[in-house]
Amino acid sequence: MDIGASIKRLRKSHGETQQQLGESVGVVQQSVAAWESNRCMPDIASLVAIATHYNTSTDSILGLTEEPSYLFDTEGMQSYRNDVALADRLPGEIREGVLALIRLERVKYGR
Repeated sequence: MDIGASIKRLRKSHGETQQQLGESVGVVQQSVAAWESNRCMPDIASLVAIATHYNTSTDSILGLTEEPSYLFDTEGMQSYRNDVALADRLPGEIREGVLALIRLERVKYGR
C-alpha cells in the first residue's frame, strides 16, 4: 500500500474530512489532499502527528508493518477506544502491558 492510500484509509475509517485531519496535524486541507493523491509526502513532523492522531505507528503508515484490521471499522475502533479509556485509569507500566495484550488478542483473532 502506498503512503497516500494509507493516510486516506485511516482518515476515512475515522470518519474525518481532509480539513479535520489537516487541522488536527497543523496543515491545510490542500496538504492532506496532496498526500492522499501522492503528489507529495508528509514531512516527518506531519507523519508523526498523523500517527499520533490515529494512535498508530509511523511504520504502519509507511507500509513497513501491517495495521491491525480492527482499526479500520467503526465498531472495532470504538471498542478499541473503550479499551484505551479503561486502561488509561491504570498506572503507566500496567496500562502499557494491558494495551499490548489487547492488541495481541485482536490481531490473533482478527478483531
